[in-house]
Amino acid sequence: MDTLSLKRNIPVEESTVEQEEIKALNEQLNGFKGLLQQLLDKGPRQLCKIKIGPMIVDGNAFYRVQNANGTMELAAFREEYVFVQGHKGKLEPGREVIVVAGVIIGIVPEPLVAKEVLPTFDLITWGDIGGLKSQIQTIKEATELPLANQKLSAELGLKPMKGLLLYGPPGCGKTLVAKAIASTVIGATKVDAEAFTYCKGGDLLSMYVGATEQRIAQMFKNARDYSAKTGKRAVLFIDEAEAILPTRGSRKSSDVETTIVPTFLAEMDGFDKNGPFVILSTNLPNSIDPAVLRDGRIDVKIPIERPVYDDVIDIFKIHFNTVKLEEPVEDLAKYATDKLFNNPDMVAMVSGSMIEAIVKSSIHKTLARKIADPTTPTGVISIDVEQVIDNYK
Repeated sequence: MDTLSLKRNIPVEESTVEQEEIKALNEQLNGFKGLLQQLLDKGPRQLCKIKIGPMIVDGNAFYRVQNANGTMELAAFREEYVFVQGHKGKLEPGREVIVVAGVIIGIVPEPLVAKEVLPTFDLITWGDIGGLKSQIQTIKEATELPLANQKLSAELGLKPMKGLLLYGPPGCGKTLVAKAIASTVIGATKVDAEAFTYCKGGDLLSMYVGATEQRIAQMFKNARDYSAKTGKRAVLFIDEAEAILPTRGSRKSSDVETTIVPTFLAEMDGFDKNGPFVILSTNLPNSIDPAVLRDGRIDVKIPIERPVYDDVIDIFKIHFNTVKLEEPVEDLAKYATDKLFNNPDMVAMVSGSMIEAIVKSSIHKTLARKIADPTTPTGVISIDVEQVIDNYK
């Protein structure tokens, strides 16, 4: 056989071997899928935690596991149901596993229930928030005054507030208000920003039965642990709350309605006077279950609307105060506001986040202008802001 023939045969032989391996792997995977489907037809997936095991009975391994409801049960482990290599060493007490119809079908490499804490944030005061004067006053009356005058509040029979709802369009300051509450009302500092626990409602949802309830319970426990350690009330801020607390009867899925919402309600009702302070945020307040929003749970509902003319000036001034300007901050803030309000389309979608974006883009315009012509002013000027607003999308 000549050299050319050998060169031609080598890749053919390798390809045949690869194809056989792929075929065998596919057969193994298809077999696993078939067995898995048989189990799924018998019951839902549950997130459980191994407590004891393995116990060998007639050559079969069994583990005692605990599900999200605290119920203990026996779960069998069979090689053909777990399509994971090197899994034996991972099946140990404390390990989270997926159980269907009394059989372990998967191993969770890392705990699904984790401590979710917003990264350390700078202290936010009410002065850092432009506009929202009436809303801030309402929050102060409902939170600051009772906390600052606890003895008088107790004499009057005023119980500590459990939580409030912030609702309105996106980008209008709901998160800033929540941070301000953590900083000024609850007493969080940059060092103990652990006091402010943040999550989005959708992030709490899990495909596994019981996992979402565990996440909710863990989140409240983290807050209570912080309060016990520091003597301060922790803040739980749940953004997009409608995803996790929808009106019962409004969805096809029963898990959220029958177990998740009641779990959240039970955690809120279990508060003591030093329990965490819950802030819910949503763009769709009518989509949240009324039982969550009733008095005694979420006591105050505050609309965070789009800023009006004077509010926009205040917000521009706050952001311009940290920027090098060539014009007085009051003049530039008013100029930018007038320019913005001359465009009806922009007024219809104006928000604090939009204003912040305009200021940042103005700085970029200033940088580009200065590089192109070093003789021009170094700081931001009206023309920079004007160009950004005229081309804003």
